[in-house]
Amino acid sequence: MSNGKAVWRRLTPQGLTWWNAQITVAQDASNPITNIVMEGTVGNGTKGDILLDDISITTGACGKLI
Repeated sequence: MSNGKAVWRRLTPQGLTWWNAQITVAQDASNPITNIVMEGTVGNGTKGDILLDDISITTGACGKLI
């Protein structure tokens, strides 16, 4: 969330494919980033899995996805 608002979300089933995503979150002295929350809701059976992998937090803007 940025000032209490989500900055990225994915809502629909994503199938069996791994998907890449990246966001740039701007900050300044009046809006420091104090925490990052990743939240998920699971469904039933084998279609309810959630997995986050290879998460990086770096300074600067996001580069191009490879």
